[in-house]
Amino acid sequence: MGYSVIHNLRIALAMFLLLLSTSAKSQMRVLDGFDDVADWEVFSPEGVRVSIHSEPGHHGNALRIDYSFDKGGGYAIVRKPFDFDVNPNYQFAYWIKADSLPNNLEFKLVDPTGSNVWWHIRRKYNFPKAWSRITSSRRQINFAWGPTSDHTLRTVGSIEFAISSAVGGQGTIWLDDLSYAPLANPVPLDAPFNISCDSCDEQKLHPTDIPYPLRITTRTPLEIDLLGTRELGGLALNWAPASTGQPYTIEAHHQSGQWRLVAVQTLAATPSPSSHSRQKTSTGFGSHQKRKKMRSI
Repeated sequence: MGYSVIHNLRIALAMFLLLLSTSAKSQMRVLDGFDDVADWEVFSPEGVRVSIHSEPGHHGNALRIDYSFDKGGGYAIVRKPFDFDVNPNYQFAYWIKADSLPNNLEFKLVDPTGSNVWWHIRRKYNFPKAWSRITSSRRQINFAWGPTSDHTLRTVGSIEFAISSAVGGQGTIWLDDLSYAPLANPVPLDAPFNISCDSCDEQKLHPTDIPYPLRITTRTPLEIDLLGTRELGGLALNWAPASTGQPYTIEAHHQSGQWRLVAVQTLAATPSPSSHSRQKTSTGFGSHQKRKKMRSI
């Protein structure tokens, strides 16, 4: 499941428009804009060819990686040394586009000893053909291998991007604006938040205290302020019996500062009272019918 880092949640449904917003200032800092790729090294076994180049990117120049699995399997790695500490909770992000078959995309963090590795692997990844920003947060980055018994990453000694063979072939990947942001410690899902809507005065509430039913219209959307940074893996919408099948959209306002559509329901389905439906998006958010509540999915 995907997780989305947001600070405030604004929900509106239009007929019911559902919006997620952010107000906190991002602490994201660019580790490498790839304007100069001279410090990146390539590694590959016999039977795999890999090369890197500098080309115009999403912003300034980008790192271009050309790879070819001549014998069907293997891996292609690009690596650069770094030296910085990470917070207990954090997120890495970068822009990517590719002309590639769905091979594995690996994002790796190596400690200063060079022997202990943490990674986030996207298996049989469907690479975007247009520039897209993807993230790897602390909860997605796991200890991969190494001799240490302490599996908590504290200092980054180098960063690697690797393409490992899932279907083989050859391709080209472009990377731009690799960045890092410290995040606040995770907040319990049942932590209070501010909510405002047509049928409730703005107030601090727990999820179990949401007044029901809520009257939400195109003119008066439901707005939720999460009162700080949170990572959410999903959202459940439970409808009153008379409101099932209403179309809606969901938009999110993330650290990037831009509103982004994350889900849309256009068909007015008419399920039986005991049935439910679910829609997933690339951000990991979904919807349910019956009562409105929020939970991780």
